[in-house]
Amino acid sequence: MGIPQNKPQTQRKMYSAKVLIAEDNPANQMLIKTLLNKHGIEVTLVDDGQKAIEAIQDQDFDMVFMDMQMPVMNGYEATQALRQDGYKTPIIALTANAMSGDRDKCLEVGCNDYLSKPIDQQKLRDLLEESLGSNDVEKQVNQLHEQTQGLSRLVDETTPTEPQSILKEDQP
Repeated sequence: MGIPQNKPQTQRKMYSAKVLIAEDNPANQMLIKTLLNKHGIEVTLVDDGQKAIEAIQDQDFDMVFMDMQMPVMNGYEATQALRQDGYKTPIIALTANAMSGDRDKCLEVGCNDYLSKPIDQQKLRDLLEESLGSNDVEKQVNQLHEQTQGLSRLVDETTPTEPQSILKEDQP
C-alpha cells in the first residue's frame, strides 16, 4: 500500500470588492457572507428588497446577491425598481426555486444571473470571476506596477542629462 497523496490546494482567488446580500434567512446570510469573506470580499447584509434599495442608494457595491422571496419587498420588485432607475451593477438572483421558468423570470426583471439554493460553490466562484474579475487584486497590482514603470520611463525621457541652472544669473 502506498502513502496517501495530499491533494494540492488550489489558491483561492481574492477580490477587492464590496457586495450586498439581500437575504431574509439569517443562516443563508451567514453562509453566503462566509463564502464571500473567504475571497476577501467586504459584505453588507440586508433582509428585504426595500432595505436593499436603500443600501444601494447609500453605498456603492460591485455586485448584489438578491433573494427573490423576501418580506416587505421581494427580490423581483427590488431588482425591477433598481433597473428602472438605471442601476447597472450585476445582480445575481438567489432562490430555492430551481425551475427553468424561475430563472427566466429572474432574468426578465433584470438579474444578470441566477444562483439556486443550496449554493453550488463552483457556480459561485464562476459568478464572482465573471462579475468581479476586473476588480481582481492581482490585476490591480499589476496595473499599478505597469503605470509606475511607464511614469519612470516618462520622467527619464523628459529629464535633461546636463544640470541646468534654473536661477537667473546676476548680470553686471
